[in-house]
Amino acid sequence: MNNNSQDYTVLPEATLTRSEALNLLRVLLDKMNQQEKAHAKQIAATHPSFRQSARNLIHYLTLRNHEIRPIQEFLHEAGLSSLASSESHTMAQLLQILKWLSPDEEWATEACDFGQSLEARQRHTLQLLGPNSRPDLPHIMVTFSTELAEDRMKIQELLDAGMTIARINCAHDDPTLWKQMINNIRASSAKMGRPCKVYMDLAGPKIRVSEIPAEKGRDITDGLELAEGDVLELTGVKGGVKAPQRRRDGTLKRHATIVVQPKELLSMLRKGEHIYFDDGKFEAKVVETNRKSAIVEVKRISTKKPFLKAEKGVNLPDSDLAISSLTKEDKKFLPFICVHADLVGYSFVSSPADIEELRVLMQKHTTHPPGIVIKVERLAAVQNLPALLLQGMRDEVVGVMIARGDLAVEIG
Repeated sequence: MNNNSQDYTVLPEATLTRSEALNLLRVLLDKMNQQEKAHAKQIAATHPSFRQSARNLIHYLTLRNHEIRPIQEFLHEAGLSSLASSESHTMAQLLQILKWLSPDEEWATEACDFGQSLEARQRHTLQLLGPNSRPDLPHIMVTFSTELAEDRMKIQELLDAGMTIARINCAHDDPTLWKQMINNIRASSAKMGRPCKVYMDLAGPKIRVSEIPAEKGRDITDGLELAEGDVLELTGVKGGVKAPQRRRDGTLKRHATIVVQPKELLSMLRKGEHIYFDDGKFEAKVVETNRKSAIVEVKRISTKKPFLKAEKGVNLPDSDLAISSLTKEDKKFLPFICVHADLVGYSFVSSPADIEELRVLMQKHTTHPPGIVIKVERLAAVQNLPALLLQGMRDEVVGVMIARGDLAVEIG
């Protein structure tokens, strides 16, 4: 279901009468039923434990794709629920309102109510995150550093402080160190009686500035100084950097060339698209492209130290990036992850096909793969979120993580 297109019903400007509100609510109910039928195959494909949740998702999206403020004004005046907090049991709340407005009519009763939604949320939370031995605290995820591979006492301190999920970033260290960490986590958890899930984060593709040129009279570690209005050339050729040439007044005589990776993304850029460097500190716009390079103009700098350094991230929210969410390194580590992890964090997800690809690969290594945690990092993931959720709900265990840093750069 496309959550970007909205179907606005024409409504009277004045406060609705009871009859008008009832008719509009009937229309909304019909639309929910129609959308449920339209998505019947997707709903049927979800795991049985998520079937009711999938139906509710469709109902909620239908509600949010309609202009219901005039109806809400009537409901407020009537002292009834305004459907503002119905996300967990949308159809049930709508049916309750209809029963109050027209008690003599027969209304359907098979809808997830508030109690059932609460029970489902608690059950899914337990399956995903495990039990919490500290009910006074929320579940706490801690990212493990290399040092923790040999520091069991520190792990026990973290468990005692409330850690329930240990995160291992697969962009760092190696399987030998990961195994040490996991052994210490499992042993400490068992000794203390404090449950702790092992979450392994796939590194995913690294879209970054890989090389910058050294300016005359400046150390390369200082970075490349930029100013608003500067032009940069992007190349994917390793070693293809070129230092800028400046006039005596500091203005550019010749623009700099920097190297970005992976090089394939350069063929996917289009004129007019935005590009951000270093967590959004440098905003630029593509002014010229070919398959091997691109020219960008720096439009805005939001840092007092305008030096772009190597290994800084690149965000391309406007671009349609045909880059696989799984790298060769990710695939190489999957056998280890499938054996040792409870959860796997999946970066750079954009479409349901990405989730299916990881699912199929993990099923080749084990009959009980770790639960997938979909990391929402890109604008495309936000736009496709309903489809991603329906795809994720095909598994018994699934989670969603909002990667606020990358997402803030992508959507502002």
